[in-house]
Amino acid sequence: MAEKNKNKLLNLPFIALTIILIIYLIIAAILYIIRPLSIAFFTNKPEIIERASSILLLVLFTSIAQPFFEVAKFNLQAVGKEKIALVITGVVNLLIFGVLIYLKQSSELNLKTILLLLSCNYLVLYIIFTLFYRLEINKTIH
Repeated sequence: MAEKNKNKLLNLPFIALTIILIIYLIIAAILYIIRPLSIAFFTNKPEIIERASSILLLVLFTSIAQPFFEVAKFNLQAVGKEKIALVITGVVNLLIFGVLIYLKQSSELNLKTILLLLSCNYLVLYIIFTLFYRLEINKTIH
């Protein structure tokens, strides 16, 4: 019975992430297809609508990393490791912030780089949180 529960706990993040990603992809596809209309919901300035429409695909692509982070964070919190999640998030965010400052100083910082670094930030946290979650499940359920 313990092995069955362990497998369920290890599969739960995958199931949750799959559901979230399916919903995200459907919404992202709709937003991309009607991008001028969806952006016009926030502004009526043609130049902003045009610029936002031109980068929407990049924003949607890089934003897909956030659900990975969120699911892994929630799983880690669910097993009582909120403090570890907080500390790891702080450390990784500070490292990425340092990279952003360096890139700003070297005049290499642009929107594409910022979005890609944000995406990398989420994916690094996802990997670390997933490792800690799996370790905790394996430790708790023998």
